[in-house]
Amino acid sequence: MRESQQLLHMVLTTLPVGVAVIDRAADIILANPASKRIWGDIIVRAANDGTVQGFWHDSGKRIDPESWASARALFQGARPA
Repeated sequence: MRESQQLLHMVLTTLPVGVAVIDRAADIILANPASKRIWGDIIVRAANDGTVQGFWHDSGKRIDPESWASARALFQGARPA
């Protein structure tokens, strides 16, 4: 398990594109450094329970689960365009 976690961390850290892993509530449970550079603290903000939530730049509203391509894939079997 530890080796798998280390490998995942290494892969995410080296990717030049932003990657965020969300749970069923659309909370970001893992985000790589590129994602944090792209979105910054305005989009990726920690909640009280340790999860991280995404917020839209223009409105500041929380990004709902249906807006995440990964959530649509998880819940509806949809493929990202």
